[in-house]
Amino acid sequence: MRKQLFFVLALSLSFAAGIAAAQDAAQQAAQAAQHANQMATQQMQADHAEAMRQAQLASQQASQQAQQNAAKNTNTLYVPLAAARPSISLKSGEYSSPVTVRLKT
Repeated sequence: MRKQLFFVLALSLSFAAGIAAAQDAAQQAAQAAQHANQMATQQMQADHAEAMRQAQLASQQASQQAQQNAAKNTNTLYVPLAAARPSISLKSGEYSSPVTVRLKT
């Protein structure tokens, strides 16, 4: 009887130890997952900040290039080409019937 009681007691203690070990392992796994999640979040934030910095730098460079191009374009003189004066085939005045007017260049 004592042997059976001792056996049952030993079995229940080992079972309780197994449950505790399993709970400890589960807790460690949960902590590891939480830590991995925090690290991933921090990396994502760092990547986002770097992308924003690069986008801002690209925007500044584009703005500077546009200003330089505008400065180059405003320094160029625009000289309109002289156009030939057209001459009209008819004299001014009133005509009794419709007439065709031709422009000579």
